[in-house]
Amino acid sequence: MSAVAQSANHELEQALAHYDIGELIDFEPAKPEPDNHSYHAHTRQGEREFRVTLTFVEPPALPTGAYVSLLDRCAAAGLPVAPILRTKKGLPYATTSSLPAFVVPRLSGRITYNPTERQIRALGRFAARFHLATASAEYLMPDHPGTVSWLRGQEQSLRGLMPFACADMFVEAARCVRSLLRRHDVNELPSGAIHTRLARANALFNEAGLTGVLNLDQAAQGFLIYDLAAAANDWCNDASGALNPERTLWLLQGYHAIRPLTHQEVWFFSGFALYAALNAWVAQLSQVSTATEPFKNPDELEAAVRHHLGHTFYIDHRLLA
Repeated sequence: MSAVAQSANHELEQALAHYDIGELIDFEPAKPEPDNHSYHAHTRQGEREFRVTLTFVEPPALPTGAYVSLLDRCAAAGLPVAPILRTKKGLPYATTSSLPAFVVPRLSGRITYNPTERQIRALGRFAARFHLATASAEYLMPDHPGTVSWLRGQEQSLRGLMPFACADMFVEAARCVRSLLRRHDVNELPSGAIHTRLARANALFNEAGLTGVLNLDQAAQGFLIYDLAAAANDWCNDASGALNPERTLWLLQGYHAIRPLTHQEVWFFSGFALYAALNAWVAQLSQVSTATEPFKNPDELEAAVRHHLGHTFYIDHRLLA
């Protein structure tokens, strides 16, 4: 065993000792990156075996009370979301000699890259159940960061990374989203806890159906229709950035069967598709904001923004029934 593996083994054993899940049998990094701080661990306590994911975090990133409560509420509602396990002292994280750590059960299943109708409808049903399960919560998640002022700041800082024509499109998209978010009728749309990143990479399936939804660490308070728009941009689009009407209808029908969408939500869906696409594009641009060369090649996120900016996606509310 290498020195790195021995160190990780020691840290894992130290962290897992705080939990009532037995002794460490084996482990592997959850991700291949060299700076990864998450591990899949296999433990045994008597005849019982546990498979968990343990993550070491810097103290500012420790699970907050609202986040822990959100996961607890999802688990209580029977949603395929991994709740944070409590230590023997009832704490949501364990203290080690290096970094604090938290543990969640490891979810089964695999990511799908070419989703079927059944899988898309299942994701829509999950989103609806998630919104209903967290609607009456006594806590508030932080507000979604993509505010009007945030967009204006991103516009100023990121324009230099793009060619002029691309930057011009970015400015126009940001203007449209700011106009959307300032509308009185938009601000009356149903809101609550939203996942914000219901992408294919964050959903697990097996032959029976949806087995897990991952990465709720960026859950926020926002418009419920935003989750569906963000999901559609990843699950229902084509290479040109356009939403496939049939796939998008599957997603919305799956959702509508559990939590009926209002006429206003369906009407503003197209605007939120632009909003979600712009947020995703901004997040990608921000990752290269320190690069020495300007951002160049158009990609799927830019294509989605460009398409939504030039086309209104309309769905007849009667088709959702």
